Amino acid sequence: MPDPSRESVPWWRGAGAVAFVAATVGAIVGLHHATWQAIVEPGQVLGGVVEYPPDNVYHHRHLRAWSFTSQISAGFIAAGVSEKAISIAVSGLLGGAYSAIAGLLAFSLCRGFWLSLAASVSVYYVFGNSMPYNDSYPIVFYGTHHSNGILGQQMALLCVAMAGLGKPRLAAFCCGVAPAVHVTWGAWTLGVIGMALIWEMLATRGDRAATRRPADERPPDANTTMPRSASPFLRARFARLASSRWAAGFLAGGLVTAASLGWQLWLGRDLPVVSAEEQRRYLHAMLELWDFHRSRIVRPLDEGMLLVTASIVLSGCWLYRFRKSLPPDSARLLRILVISGILAYGMAAFAQWLPDIAIRTIPARFISLSLVAFPAVLLGMLGIASSDAGCRLLLAFHLCFLAGHRLVMPGVAWSAREAIAVGALAAVLSFANPRAEAARRLPRWLVIASATAFFVMAASVVRQAVREGEFAKIPGMNDAAIEAATRGEGMLIVAGDLELLQLKTRRPVLFFGWMLDDIVYFPSLGPASNRILKDVYEFDLFDSTEGQLSLHRGTLVPDPRPWERRGRGEWIDIGHRYGATQVLTLATWRLDLPIVAESQRLRLYSLPRDGDAARE
Repeated sequence: MPDPSRESVPWWRGAGAVAFVAATVGAIVGLHHATWQAIVEPGQVLGGVVEYPPDNVYHHRHLRAWSFTSQISAGFIAAGVSEKAISIAVSGLLGGAYSAIAGLLAFSLCRGFWLSLAASVSVYYVFGNSMPYNDSYPIVFYGTHHSNGILGQQMALLCVAMAGLGKPRLAAFCCGVAPAVHVTWGAWTLGVIGMALIWEMLATRGDRAATRRPADERPPDANTTMPRSASPFLRARFARLASSRWAAGFLAGGLVTAASLGWQLWLGRDLPVVSAEEQRRYLHAMLELWDFHRSRIVRPLDEGMLLVTASIVLSGCWLYRFRKSLPPDSARLLRILVISGILAYGMAAFAQWLPDIAIRTIPARFISLSLVAFPAVLLGMLGIASSDAGCRLLLAFHLCFLAGHRLVMPGVAWSAREAIAVGALAAVLSFANPRAEAARRLPRWLVIASATAFFVMAASVVRQAVREGEFAKIPGMNDAAIEAATRGEGMLIVAGDLELLQLKTRRPVLFFGWMLDDIVYFPSLGPASNRILKDVYEFDLFDSTEGQLSLHRGTLVPDPRPWERRGRGEWIDIGHRYGATQVLTLATWRLDLPIVAESQRLRLYSLPRDGDAARE
């Protein structure tokens, strides 16, 4: 049922049009920063184009890391689509999704087409490809291969936007699918939206109780949906019927998640079992000695935490100030932001006292939902408050500042404190005017200002993207060492933190540096991983002495010394032990092995099957 407090919006100025235009701009940016994507690598194993020995730890990682997006990529790979094409498509998706969701978040509050489009590109225009406010869990919008966490965060933001737009079936379906896209972000999304719906029901019940008239004063045909004497069972049934649109959508999404999880569990049915005690040993070793994401201390006065605080306070202020005129959908969005912000702030600030299962989720990651949403939500809030003359001028100033700061002050970085100041001033102006209500539409001059700001920022963002990269082309494709490795067969040993070599070569990889972070998620990988670290990299996860320089807070840093002092016979023994046939290192490394190929950056060595092979 449409919201009566909203004026009808033509389809060409509705949420779909905002999402399409914003996604187009964002996709252009993402495609000009195309790169290999990590979600495609497990798809190679699930799709059957890369085969591992059953006891390989990287193979175990692929089968344990459940992701619906990797399963989708596996389907495309099995159908004959190249990994390069999938990675390029995902790069465009990452860029387009952020801008589209930002536009939808703003539209769910202000229902202004041009203001929402201005909000959709403001983040890219101000920050570029990343927000600098979360060192523990970097926020990157495009041009990165870490697509698992980004897609999970985008799915969470999409659920929030759909709930704020009054699309219960679509919002519930997205919530049902969210755990399959990213387990941690999916669980967080279900929790905060569920609590927001409970809050909404309690608030609605309170409003009805406050406005309920005595029975003798009601008109004879008054529609009383539930007698006060009804049993709790009947009340529950009425509540279930009232929420049937949420239930139907969530059931459909849950079926997708259940099918995805069932297939992943079936694929991993024969994985080895590691005792709980052994898993705890490796988990605590990683958390205490080597982990990167969970080791950073988040301080309340950090700029990112100040933004989260501003999101909580302003959302709460708008809920209270416009409680009588704020549409229910917009109020739902603000409730979600309040709950998510409070929980995320608490988990990030008090992470050291959380249980292991909560620490493994990277508590600081959840503040990024408020951080990413805040610039767009702030513009939407200003649109709501634009019934006040002072807030209209403040909105115009903020739009001019966003669109002009890069042109007028190209060397000055945008500060979160400026956005906080704008929001605080808007709150003061709104509370100072007791007759201000939630605006249903913007004045024409503000619409023109919003459209101008959008075109200025979009043109600048697209021009910058064209200058920085080529359209739909992954850089560094013509590497001679990688091309030679692609033509080879057998297991590949790679140096340090060289990434995505399985994806680039279609060959099984023994180990690589960033896989160490997976031990926190899957401690059962610890024993096999540490065995490889000792044998090949001369490193022990339980040894934190200063001499261990090859590990740097979560990943192996390329260190040539252990490999360069290793003799050819030792290398041949390692090759026999792990079934490896070649070694890929940086071009500056000098190993006692025959060189197969080299490029400006990399060098590929051969592991002879006997000790008589001569260096090429």
